[in-house]
Amino acid sequence: MYTFVVPVAVLELAVGGVSISKDSLVPAVLKQVSGGWNVSALLYSVWNEFSFATIAPALMAYFQQNYSQRIDSWWWKPRYSYAVFLGHNVVSMAVAVAAESVCRRLVSTSSWARSFFLGSVWNMTGPSVLTAVVGSAQVFSSFVVGKFLVEYVPGLNRII
Repeated sequence: MYTFVVPVAVLELAVGGVSISKDSLVPAVLKQVSGGWNVSALLYSVWNEFSFATIAPALMAYFQQNYSQRIDSWWWKPRYSYAVFLGHNVVSMAVAVAAESVCRRLVSTSSWARSFFLGSVWNMTGPSVLTAVVGSAQVFSSFVVGKFLVEYVPGLNRII
């Protein structure tokens, strides 16, 4: 049984004006997210460019105006940021793979985890919870690895 949270008119727009029923919704949405030129790709590309052109400069101006000061901290220096930028893709992928393997292992070995992860509440809240938890772990891990690389890899300290 499918629970419709989004109004049907929005779904019809998203799947290209196709009439919506429980049996046609899933294949239509899967077709939209599987790639190629479609309404979902158009909306994503417009949002991506809009946010790049408007939201990012506004945030940068706000933080530069209100928080532009030298940070003298014992645990973070601005030079670590470039190392974080260079290594965040690998670190983020490693954290995501580790989180996925933990979830798979829990589902395969524990009955309470299976009922929790396959339940209707998790279906509605799971993606948001995982994004917050795994995303936070990715950011923290990236900063730890960046600091470690700059501090403990010989020669990298002089480059960055």
